[in-house]
Amino acid sequence: MSATAPWEQEEYVNAVALVGMAGRFRGANAVEALWDVVRDGRETVHRMTQAELIAMECPSQIKEHPCHVPVTAQLERAEEFDADFFGFTPAEALALDPQLRLMLETSWHAFEDAGHVPGEERAGITGVFAGAAQSFYWLFHTRPSVRDHLGAAFGQNLVLSGQGFNSTWISHKLNLTGPSVNINTACSTGLVAAATGCQNLLDYSCDAALVVTASVFSPRHWGYWAEPGGILSPDGYCRPFDATASGTIMGEGVCALLLRRLDDAINDGDHIHAVIRGYGVNNDGARKAGYTAPSVKGQESVIRMAHRSASVSSADISYIEAHGTGTKLGDPVEFAGLCAAFDEPRAHPCRIGSVKGNIGHLNIAAGTASLMKAALMLEHDYMPPLAYYSKCNPEMSIDGSPFQLCVEGMDWPRDMPRLVGVSSFGFGGTNCHMVVERTPDWARRDSALGRCAHSCEADASMTGVPREHPLMFSAPDEAGLQRQLQVFETWFSDNANADIAAVSAVLRGQRKHFSHRAMLMAASAGEAALALREGRVRTAQPAQAVRLVVLLSDYSQLSPSRLVALAMKLIREYPELHGVFTFFLQEYEIAVEDVVSSLPVLEKDALCLERLALALGHALTELVRAMELPVGGVAECCMGEVAGTCQAKILSREKSLRELSLSPTEPYRPPFGEKSDSTVVPYFAKAEDINIADGLPVVFLKYRLTAKAAGEEKSPSSEHAVVVDFSDLDASFVQSWDIALGELFLRGVSPFSVSEKPQYASLPGYAFAPERYWLPLEFDEPTPAPQASASDAADDGAPIEQLMLTIWRDALGLETLGTNDDFFHAGGTSMTALRILADIELQLGVELTMSAFMEARTVEGLIQTIAEQLEAAPELSI
Repeated sequence: MSATAPWEQEEYVNAVALVGMAGRFRGANAVEALWDVVRDGRETVHRMTQAELIAMECPSQIKEHPCHVPVTAQLERAEEFDADFFGFTPAEALALDPQLRLMLETSWHAFEDAGHVPGEERAGITGVFAGAAQSFYWLFHTRPSVRDHLGAAFGQNLVLSGQGFNSTWISHKLNLTGPSVNINTACSTGLVAAATGCQNLLDYSCDAALVVTASVFSPRHWGYWAEPGGILSPDGYCRPFDATASGTIMGEGVCALLLRRLDDAINDGDHIHAVIRGYGVNNDGARKAGYTAPSVKGQESVIRMAHRSASVSSADISYIEAHGTGTKLGDPVEFAGLCAAFDEPRAHPCRIGSVKGNIGHLNIAAGTASLMKAALMLEHDYMPPLAYYSKCNPEMSIDGSPFQLCVEGMDWPRDMPRLVGVSSFGFGGTNCHMVVERTPDWARRDSALGRCAHSCEADASMTGVPREHPLMFSAPDEAGLQRQLQVFETWFSDNANADIAAVSAVLRGQRKHFSHRAMLMAASAGEAALALREGRVRTAQPAQAVRLVVLLSDYSQLSPSRLVALAMKLIREYPELHGVFTFFLQEYEIAVEDVVSSLPVLEKDALCLERLALALGHALTELVRAMELPVGGVAECCMGEVAGTCQAKILSREKSLRELSLSPTEPYRPPFGEKSDSTVVPYFAKAEDINIADGLPVVFLKYRLTAKAAGEEKSPSSEHAVVVDFSDLDASFVQSWDIALGELFLRGVSPFSVSEKPQYASLPGYAFAPERYWLPLEFDEPTPAPQASASDAADDGAPIEQLMLTIWRDALGLETLGTNDDFFHAGGTSMTALRILADIELQLGVELTMSAFMEARTVEGLIQTIAEQLEAAPELSI
């Protein structure tokens, strides 16, 4: 079977579209701010002063430790949360893990960026694939106790702070009904979660996948300890692949991505940030030195797996967004794995970079941050520079390899494919690699076909007057509404060239509409900013639910010339209505463009005139349908009734013509509730007959097709109706509809979905309330341990050998251990070695490297290493 669309070709069989992104990072509170940091090669890490450490109540035992590094890459304002928005009580919010709080807010913003409303699931069933670090808030703030464990309070706090509940909390609060899965593979969690979301999309377990990860830890802004041989940087800089690299920096962040199958995203007109072509996930198994050690073979294998999944060769990849932690061991191993996987001839070297140099290592969220950076690079067609690069790590043979470090920012070379490989490798050996592609031109083009392209310029050229668009803002409460207005005042001021039509359409049809509302009409971003600044905004707090009833008139009472003029005006402004008029006039063989010249025929043939009136009624009905307004009833009289029954989906076009031909002078009056193949909207012969037994307030909508006569519209329904004014043939009908939509919004009618998505506009997300929910940190003052040194041990007659044996036995949990017993044969791991090295530095004041420890392997060997180090550096002698 031959494919009919590019995305149905074999190479796109595993393709997934990235349609929504949101995130928060240190020094970059949104995705756009992250790109500014990455593009410029800056870092967001903050170096703490002593005054700042004191202000953060950092204990002297922490900041005076010899390994203390006064550097933080933790989030600002992580203690803030909008508990009311998500329906949590203050007590629940205090106990809620800050990671989950951030995941909820950022997930909401990712949906907004994608143009989908959480819970409405117009995109289908949405799955949640979440990952978060162990809750340090639970350990250091909530502080579970044995006593609490016996009561209900423990269970409640566990549900609010446990890693196993994050995805289901998000599914519950956002009303997402697809698979809800928590994932944790240590540092590779973020990318593995994205791969899992892709797989669930491809096997049709869900229609959209929300991938959300977070890493937030405590204490806040105290810095960290860079212990000897560890992975943390002793100088507070993360320099991936650099000769001076000495370790990484633990950063914080939260990332949320919304994924859809590529064909669904294209057909629905989604904006596609990037396309995930393929991915691979594996584990190192036992093919490495220890549990936490990386594996060249494992990393090579997962990269090859991703290339096969994406139907690409290594020669197609132009850039690698590497795991790149800036550690002495990890970077050379990763480079060796890349070289092994990239064994095909290539015309140009593949560039390598890593976002960790900019924002630190985000642990659980590291992979999603890397994927987000890759998507931004492809969207902006730019390769950003490595931060703090000076010289290549000497353990990497970069010369003659297929690679080149991206040391300077550059526009994407024209002759290099827009394909990026993203790597993420976890402690414990779970590896993930993903191939990401710039959205192909055909995907951009075909996706744009599903979007509304009715621009301000087109309206201005038609009427000579710039079209004003309704800008709709809402929030659950008045304070939230004011925050929204303030945020958008700033945004409009900063984005004077924004497409106001696209902004209006996004606010109208792609954002959640809440009970507190504000609306203004504006023709440009500048006008909008000025109106918001001066408070020229209409506000309302309508009922949560209303019934919209459309009032349709007797169009047959219009004069023939008026009928023709209205028809031609509608077709000019709404070309999609051309087919409606063609259908009703086909029997008379009158082409729509010939309607004006056919006016004599219309005046003589009553049935033909009735057909044109019926076509007008259908056309006006189609406009209501195109707005996807939640019509809860149709009312009025005469020819309006025939069109009204069609609006109610009781009559099709064909049936309405048949009824007209059977009795052109006695319009069809259906029994209430008559059913057809479609959903029936309640039909009322008169507006006064509307059944309000359900208690919903009624909002009327009607068209005005002629100038208002004196004494007209005295009925309550007409007096309080929202009017779409088509009486002035020189005015814009589109503008009239825009004004009516704004009025309907203020009266509580929602949503205003659009059948065709608007042009993409990256707007501010909902402005959540910055309420502080944070329990105090319980810091246990440690009992000072007696300090010893090598000289003390000798003077006291306690040999250093005995002290070293004690350190080793405590770390390994062994009662007996000989000085020549091999560390690894005794069950030691790299994590245990780090603990031993830290204790040696604390108790003896001697700093040893991990490589020196690995060579020594025994207590006796390590004592000899210490002796040699002291002999080589007399100034360190004790």
